Amino acid sequence: MIFAVVSIIYAGTILLFVATAALIVRAWTQGRYPHKSPSVLHYIAVGIVLLLSAGLGIAVASQIVVALGYMW
Repeated sequence: MIFAVVSIIYAGTILLFVATAALIVRAWTQGRYPHKSPSVLHYIAVGIVLLLSAGLGIAVASQIVVALGYMW
């Protein structure tokens, strides 16, 4: 049961961080490139941003789980 709760917290937090970063990057892309497709360098930058946001989500999820562990 505890494993399921921890897994849901991890997955939810990481998904929240990555989805938020993806929406921000998408809005920026549509505003900057309204009539043309972005370059390959842009896709590389977006990939880096999404990986960093996933890493930040993992760090935050770990802190949440540790805090909950002290409460139980």
